[in-house]
Amino acid sequence: MFVNIIDVSQPVDKVTKGGKPYLEIDVTFKNAENKVSNKKLNNLGFDKGVKKVFDTLVSAKKSDTFEVTSVKEGDYWNWKDIVPTSAQAAPTTVSG
Repeated sequence: MFVNIIDVSQPVDKVTKGGKPYLEIDVTFKNAENKVSNKKLNNLGFDKGVKKVFDTLVSAKKSDTFEVTSVKEGDYWNWKDIVPTSAQAAPTTVSG
């Protein structure tokens, strides 16, 4: 899925019900069809792909573009991988 960054919030400190601290960001982006969406991401968990996505997007700037791999897990689409790309390389189809 092509992602063109509009805004990434500053990381917000959160705590799980079990007391474990984590950070959360809110990413506002346009997809390949120029539809604006939001995605909340956090650094909680042990999935290396999710951590890579979070670490990459924490420092993303407006107009940065990425190809994101999303995987449906239960009721949610989780972003599992991210690769920087150029806006000119945007695909014409969207999944996830």
